[in-house]
Amino acid sequence: MDIHIGQLIKEELRSQGRSVKWFESQINRSHSAVYDIFRSHDINTDLLKTISKVLSHDFFIDYSNQMYGKSAQNYTENPPENV
Repeated sequence: MDIHIGQLIKEELRSQGRSVKWFESQINRSHSAVYDIFRSHDINTDLLKTISKVLSHDFFIDYSNQMYGKSAQNYTENPPENV
């Protein structure tokens, strides 16, 4: 099962009660660009870093959890040998 990062971002934005308009201004993207992000299965890492900061949510951990099936803390303590 692949991670749908755009959907995760949209869900996080909604859970925080933030508007799309607010989000657009925070990440300096147009309305259509934000909806493109919501539909995306992948994303540029610099943009993901910005979004993570704006929403105070580390989406990189979501990727790690999906890849390794465990928490990022556990991953850093016991990194897999064949990565």
